[in-house]
Amino acid sequence: MSARRLCTVIAALVVITACGDSAATDAETSVANAPPIVQLGPMPSRPRAPTVVEPSSTPPVSPRANTIPATSSAATRTSTTVRSAPTKTACTKVAYIGDSVSIGMSASATLTISSVRLETRMAEIGVTDLRVEISGGRSIVETLSGQENAVDVALRLRDTGFSGCWVIAIGTNDAANIAAGGPRQAGERIVSMMSVIGTDRVLWIDAATVATSGFWASPNVVAWNSALTAAARSYRNLRIAPWSRLVESDWFVPDGVHLTTAGVARRVDFVATALVATYPST
Repeated sequence: MSARRLCTVIAALVVITACGDSAATDAETSVANAPPIVQLGPMPSRPRAPTVVEPSSTPPVSPRANTIPATSSAATRTSTTVRSAPTKTACTKVAYIGDSVSIGMSASATLTISSVRLETRMAEIGVTDLRVEISGGRSIVETLSGQENAVDVALRLRDTGFSGCWVIAIGTNDAANIAAGGPRQAGERIVSMMSVIGTDRVLWIDAATVATSGFWASPNVVAWNSALTAAARSYRNLRIAPWSRLVESDWFVPDGVHLTTAGVARRVDFVATALVATYPST
């Protein structure tokens, strides 16, 4: 990974920005009462969707059939049929808004094999229209010189007529900005983002750092994630993908905020897996 940008304090807002790298549908109704955090297992090297087991009255055709006999009497036998879980998402149009933690997910300089980059993985799961909006230092409120904050990006996409699913990978800098005395608290920031998105489907990637000091220290990020979880309960269309639960410490570079090449590749897989698990194609 290339050298980090100098962290910037902007005027009286005490703006702290993360150092950048170089590089209501039926489906919504069906998940309305589900927990806001998507339940995902350990990170695979390639997404492996969990199987769904349903009862069936049809007995096994042969010992090699893809069935599991259920406990029963000799006179009555039932079985459970194992079906493959979805591998595609219903989100054919996706806007991905991210900060410096996402830099590299689309970059050939970071991920030299095209099959592991964000665009390729999203196409594999059924996304045909992907808008990638990644910028170092991005937060929901604060704005670096010459850049847009996350709300401004969402407004611009809306102005172009975009309507689809949103992957929001923002929060690392917001956590730091709040810790530095930024003007708006987490709940207000999340509301301002969701007010632009409206009722479109949202998958929000929570934040994670292993930094032990400074504004990006892990406790500040944990506080942000707690606020995000609380806010999600107010939105039927918002789900949280728990990157913080699955990311490993050795995926971080020494600053404890940004990711190694291996970490970037795992994050791409994580986003694709979470999108399928949250909004599967039916």
